[in-house]
Amino acid sequence: MSSTPPQQLFTMIANRARGLRGAYFRAIYFFAAAVRKFRERLFLDRVNFSASLRPPVNAVTLRRAAQWQQAILEMRPMVPKPHLNIRVHDAEHVQLDRLVSVLLVSNALGSISFFFDDPAALAARLSSSTLREEGRGGTAFDLNSEGVVDVRAFSDTHLSRIFSAHTGFDGNVNSYLKVAHPGALVVALSLSESDEGLCDDSLAAWLSALETFESPIENVSFVILNAVGPDALGPALARSAVSFARMAGLSFAETLRLAQQADVFMGRLDAFGVAALAAQRPGIYIGEATGLPTSSTRQIFATDTSPAQACDRLRAVLVDASKKPRKSMGIFPTGVATGMSEVRHGRDTPASIAEKYTLVVPTYDRPQLLARLLQYLERERAPFPILVLDSSGPDALGRNKESITSAHLNIRHTTYDQSMDPYAKIGEGLSAVATAYCSICADDDVLIVPAVEKSVTELERRPDFGVAHGYYFNFIEQETFDLSYVMYRGKSIEDAHALARLRTLFSAYEAVFYGVFRTELMRGAFRDVDKVNTVLGKELLTASLSIIAGKSLRIPCFYYGRNTAESLPYSAWHPHQILAYKPELLFSEFPVFRSLLVQAVQSAEPDLRDENAGKTIDLIFLRYLEAFLRHDVLDLMLDLSMRGQESAIIYTSVWDVFVRSGRPSRPIEPLLDTRGRFNPQHFGAGRSRDYGSTGIASGGKERRYRIFHEFLFPQTQPTPFAGPEMLTSLLRTLSDY
Repeated sequence: MSSTPPQQLFTMIANRARGLRGAYFRAIYFFAAAVRKFRERLFLDRVNFSASLRPPVNAVTLRRAAQWQQAILEMRPMVPKPHLNIRVHDAEHVQLDRLVSVLLVSNALGSISFFFDDPAALAARLSSSTLREEGRGGTAFDLNSEGVVDVRAFSDTHLSRIFSAHTGFDGNVNSYLKVAHPGALVVALSLSESDEGLCDDSLAAWLSALETFESPIENVSFVILNAVGPDALGPALARSAVSFARMAGLSFAETLRLAQQADVFMGRLDAFGVAALAAQRPGIYIGEATGLPTSSTRQIFATDTSPAQACDRLRAVLVDASKKPRKSMGIFPTGVATGMSEVRHGRDTPASIAEKYTLVVPTYDRPQLLARLLQYLERERAPFPILVLDSSGPDALGRNKESITSAHLNIRHTTYDQSMDPYAKIGEGLSAVATAYCSICADDDVLIVPAVEKSVTELERRPDFGVAHGYYFNFIEQETFDLSYVMYRGKSIEDAHALARLRTLFSAYEAVFYGVFRTELMRGAFRDVDKVNTVLGKELLTASLSIIAGKSLRIPCFYYGRNTAESLPYSAWHPHQILAYKPELLFSEFPVFRSLLVQAVQSAEPDLRDENAGKTIDLIFLRYLEAFLRHDVLDLMLDLSMRGQESAIIYTSVWDVFVRSGRPSRPIEPLLDTRGRFNPQHFGAGRSRDYGSTGIASGGKERRYRIFHEFLFPQTQPTPFAGPEMLTSLLRTLSDY
């Protein structure tokens, strides 16, 4: 219970203080611990997970322990490291040492309890389970069942946590590789085992196959990970075709790490096999599996194969592994742009969104925000490649490289001059995108990964749409994590003709800049962006060209979070700013802008000649500007201008009065009442309240959310814009940010 700094402080004082003062602090500590435990029991869910264990604890059991953790992570526990309860049956015949090793190499678990009788297990369940866990019930995970490895699901889970590199086993493993196999390409082997964990019965056949194996490359070493009994070890050493990791003094936990450190893996899909999969080791994986990736020479999966057949297939894997260093494999073509650094990878993903979509992240001198975004995407297990377009200065650039290097993601880092225009940088960076779809995410914003996958799926299904996206929400992190407004929530733009779509877009303008685009369409939208000078002109030009080229689909889910904290300053980015500083820009730049749109309309619909296209575009944009040319706005600007006020004061005054006016202070009520009802739905828009919720953010810290009344009831609609499931899902996702 001493996981937070205040609790640690109380613990320290209580342990050192004497007499009555010490008793006070101990009482405060116990009271705080009791309150925290009560809150956890009342509000948390997916904290405790149960499994059953029977003899024998064999290779299947050890693999199932990893699959259990995979299943737990997929359920998204509400604490960073959940608690495990394992009921051990027939304890006298259960050997726990290797199972405990598999669990202890994990960074995904908080604590583990073993129970050897039913009363103890029941008492623990009643005392530790939360109310939601008790209400849901559920059966314990069977560690002895014959579960099949789902390679696709395993690849999509944060397996780096299940087989963590930060558990202290690297030292001996690295020393062993350097001393016993200097400079060699190391192949780790895992053979079929008996229930006692010995590979004696299968060893002879493998040794025979390895003795006759002719490697296509030089300096290859084979290391057997399994334990070998004394009767089989003597003859095996005499044949000396391989070395034995356990004989060299490595523990079982260290051999799990060796399976990840070796250059190639060959053998069973047991605990060693899934550890190698977690590290994306190339090799031959033998055993029943589903969700297999597309066939390649890098990873070969076989339900059953003989040692000789496995060795035959190993040749292609070795050739492939010798050509590609561990961190240089990716889907981007090499040499597509200058300034590109090494590609970093988190895992290989089966042919899916990883081969169809790229996320483009422009960044400039905000290394802390870029690091946070990448950490969030890693926690969300983003399977797609990421292209970072970096025009930062030297200090920020160095910190960005560190963040990219440490991330378990598919990242290509491209650098640009600090003075480069942001739109020109994106336009050039798009040439490096090798996938059919892409989207942009600012380094201070949040992209909802499942919504991206839905957008790609819909674009594949509906070829007449050029862009797809969902709802955009505003957020800011202060004393609480505030969700203030659902900014973009308009309908899809599905008009048949280009000018009709353009009119619909600008009749109630909502940006499409951050949507998921067909890559070729986005490249076209940015191709002539240098022909206009203002930031506003560049935004409206890319939006216009996008909507002229194709329809825009709105998916009914949260897609993108926009951070409303202070951002980088831009000039000429908003009509009010242009009117305050240099109104003639609105007119001097428009002829070029208009000409580009007329050309785009004619190109999109060559058979439809509209002599009024230019006039129609004029009227569309006059209609767009109407909202910014209200009498009260212009009167305030005129008053300040005629008093001789500077442009900055005019702009700030307009922004403060008409855009950034304060909102009334509202009381906060719980998002859910004591009966679990969704309060916004229960009370409706008539009750002017903000709503609060508490969650666990990354790192295990408590985070308090404040959901504004305007977020739930935009334009005072009678029912909440987001229901309990939709909002709960969003809060769960934001806990990773």
